[in-house]
Amino acid sequence: APVPRTPEEARDPGRRTSFHAVHLRASRDSTRRERAVERALALLVARYAPTLAVLGLPRIDTGAQRQLRVVAKQFLIRRGIPTIERRVGDARRLLLGRQRGDRRDALPEFLSRAFFPELAHLHTDHDLRRRYRRQTWNALALSVAVLAERQPLSALALTQPHVPMALAFSKLLAQAAEEL
Repeated sequence: APVPRTPEEARDPGRRTSFHAVHLRASRDSTRRERAVERALALLVARYAPTLAVLGLPRIDTGAQRQLRVVAKQFLIRRGIPTIERRVGDARRLLLGRQRGDRRDALPEFLSRAFFPELAHLHTDHDLRRRYRRQTWNALALSVAVLAERQPLSALALTQPHVPMALAFSKLLAQAAEEL
């Protein structure tokens, strides 16, 4: 039987989830970490068949993180998947209007309220799941930011009409509408 990767899979082994973790701290050996990243990407590429990959840049970028990003980028390029790199903080600023929200769950709350109401139940769990999903929420923010940058009308179509948007996001969409 497959080993559950998430709390949801542990409760319901038949349920497929999009949350996937790679435990890179389990090994100090950089080659093992690189292989773990490649294995995880192979699974994700096979499952989702992406047409673009966004690699998030953290606020503090270490040499090890840069090396793993290089490995990921090379792996994706070999499979014909274009990659772009964006700062996580820039995506947060675009969506929230600032780097950090006024509450611990500001980003998940905003994303679920403004774009994906069906995800609202995912940010109300206990602390373990919040920590586990933080990177997933950052990845979703990066995805929405890149969508707004590349296909602003598609990003606009995802927005919920009753939710006020950050000024930067609104300006980006307004600029795109003017160019039409």
